[in-house]
Amino acid sequence: MENTLFFILKNFLKKENFKVNLKELKFQLLSHPSYPSLHSLTGVLSHLGIKNLALEVPVDMYTLQQTPDNFISLTQDRQFMMVSRVGSKFELLLENKERKIKDATDFLKDWSGIVVAAEIDGENTKLSNEAPNNKLSYAIYSLTGLLLIGFFIGWNPDWLQTLQLSLALSGLLISILIVNRELGFKSKVVDAFCSDGESTSCDEVLNSKGASLFNFLKLSDLSVIYFLGLVITWLLVLAFGKTNSIIILLTTLTIPVTLYSIYYQYIIVEKWCPLCLGIVAVLWTQFGTFLMGGAGIKDISLNFGNSVIALFSFLLATSIWIFIRPLLHGRHELGKLKIEHYKFKRNFDLFLSVLNKGVRLEPNLPTFEGREIVLGNVHANVSILLVTSPQCFYCKSAHNELEKVLDKNPDDINLVIRFNVNAKEKEDIGNRVCSRLLELYETQPVETLLKAMGEAYAEDSDLPKWLLDWGEPINHEDYSTILLEQQQWCIEKEVHFTPAVYINGKEFPKEYQRTDISYFIEDLTESTNDLSAVEENTELINS
Repeated sequence: MENTLFFILKNFLKKENFKVNLKELKFQLLSHPSYPSLHSLTGVLSHLGIKNLALEVPVDMYTLQQTPDNFISLTQDRQFMMVSRVGSKFELLLENKERKIKDATDFLKDWSGIVVAAEIDGENTKLSNEAPNNKLSYAIYSLTGLLLIGFFIGWNPDWLQTLQLSLALSGLLISILIVNRELGFKSKVVDAFCSDGESTSCDEVLNSKGASLFNFLKLSDLSVIYFLGLVITWLLVLAFGKTNSIIILLTTLTIPVTLYSIYYQYIIVEKWCPLCLGIVAVLWTQFGTFLMGGAGIKDISLNFGNSVIALFSFLLATSIWIFIRPLLHGRHELGKLKIEHYKFKRNFDLFLSVLNKGVRLEPNLPTFEGREIVLGNVHANVSILLVTSPQCFYCKSAHNELEKVLDKNPDDINLVIRFNVNAKEKEDIGNRVCSRLLELYETQPVETLLKAMGEAYAEDSDLPKWLLDWGEPINHEDYSTILLEQQQWCIEKEVHFTPAVYINGKEFPKEYQRTDISYFIEDLTESTNDLSAVEENTELINS
């Protein structure tokens, strides 16, 4: 299921021209607690800031005509599919990557009535497949390859040497693809070769007993070491002007291994591994080109210089691979562990249990209701209270993190900004800055307040300079009174440190990061609505 739901979602976003990092998209989907489900789809879309809706509608011709041009749905047998309107017909992209075209009548027969759609706002954008660090890695690999090619050309190789080195590099590449397959890394190139069929299955061959030696050394490891050692040997042979006699010997010794591989796949496993056959083809081609170049038994010799080069090359290749392979395996295991960690961490029942352990505060300040900074939807059932001070270093990151949460969920939450500063000293820099922010909240558009607050809580903020830019509070006395009540509230509730975050009056659990709030907004809204309904019913019964 790992590839199917991600495949559907990825193609849906591409169809809708949303700019999404595919690596992050896959991670967020797989780590969702309810994966694989429709709820995981909507949860990931919401987390990425893509407005969406999920509905179950009547299965009839009139309703079908009202559906979006592109949406994700389920078939009658609960298979995911992406549906795209093409004229009067519908193109279906199924989990198995099969595409079908159906007219409306046929589509209705197999449609469940589920619609998951996204709201497009803004200009069309290009889908991003890779993160910036991947681009840097590709640039480094490309530069290394160009340098290698430059050195190689500088040694004036003949056609046979050029072909042999190219074959060794090809064998190394195929060997690395095999190792990636064994470790579980997905690749479009490998999937294209290794799709299971009646007579082919890379996984069955690579996971069989014959693919290992002594239960700890895989043939894929030997393949990587052999071709890497061969590449190093060729480079040293060319650099020092040695003969290729040792390479002819090594190539000849691989032929029995290829015959065993073919026998094992055909007779024992009864399945072919296309990648393994690719290795066999490279080795046979290497041997064949030596024969075409006129090499024979007389050209196979073990002189001291060539032997030392070969021994050094293969020891170096073995050392490199012994160092790299555990890193690859650890990276794969770390990726799985990270997904399991976030799946556990994003479990709403666990979060709610920890949240409810905290003592509930009464967060309201009724005396100054309407004059305290409240951002977002003031009528939202989920209220986040941030107790802060512009003089607090750690408050800067808290503002940044919670504003991002608010940007993603502007209709579902409100963010209350409450200051804990020295309200009795009117000349205190924190008092003056907070008074001015309260004044901007009452007298200016919210965009102006957010700009001023962003500068006040910037990492390099200079509060005296900020006051010069934004001005001193005009009605300082009035706003100092508000700050004094906020400070008294903090004293009464024993809120002594900033930043402090509360969700509907309960302290945000220390086991979570503030940015994790966005994972739970939808569930918090639903649970708050359910609680409100219960309380209303209780009041009706009691009355």
